[in-house]
Amino acid sequence: MKQPNTTEQRILAAAKDFIQTRGYNGFSFHDISEKVGIRTPSVHHHFRTKSDLGKALLAQERDAMSKSMRMIDAQVGSTWGKIKRYVELWSDAAGDGTRICILGMLAAEYNTLPEPMQTELRQFFEEHEGWLAALLRQGRADRILSFDGAPAVAADGMLAFLHGAMVSARAFHDIERFRATIQWLLNLLLLQKRDRTRGEGLEPSASR
Repeated sequence: MKQPNTTEQRILAAAKDFIQTRGYNGFSFHDISEKVGIRTPSVHHHFRTKSDLGKALLAQERDAMSKSMRMIDAQVGSTWGKIKRYVELWSDAAGDGTRICILGMLAAEYNTLPEPMQTELRQFFEEHEGWLAALLRQGRADRILSFDGAPAVAADGMLAFLHGAMVSARAFHDIERFRATIQWLLNLLLLQKRDRTRGEGLEPSASR
């Protein structure tokens, strides 16, 4: 992973680390200054308020995730492959099982967030849900995926499932718990495929 090489990038990286491990309300600019190795006024020089810092971090993360999803669309041909690659992004965010992605952590603190951050967070969720819903819709049309209800509802449910798996893994400091839970979800989406193959080969064949 590329290391941040400017003071502003280091501040954003420190804020992301704190949010993933403590939550937005669990750190101060003083904590940031100690982690980055600068004086607290220097943090204020780059971000006047904590709200400004939080909004900038959310915008950065939204942009990074949007790029990742566009890359998945460009590089992966199959719907199933795209879903697996998408889930891998969440596994990366969970780290060793002690972290929760900032999307989930900030959503849990939503009522205490400044309004600009709430707006940014909702847009973050909407982008994920829209992209994932389109993918699920296509997968069902191609008879690769099986799920009940509207794709938008299934996308919302899948995001909730991913967040819940992170929380459970964190309680046990066990990333394998997250991976096993998510594999169960993926197998469930492929229920029809699993039934046709009598429980063998949960992955779609190469011809798919």
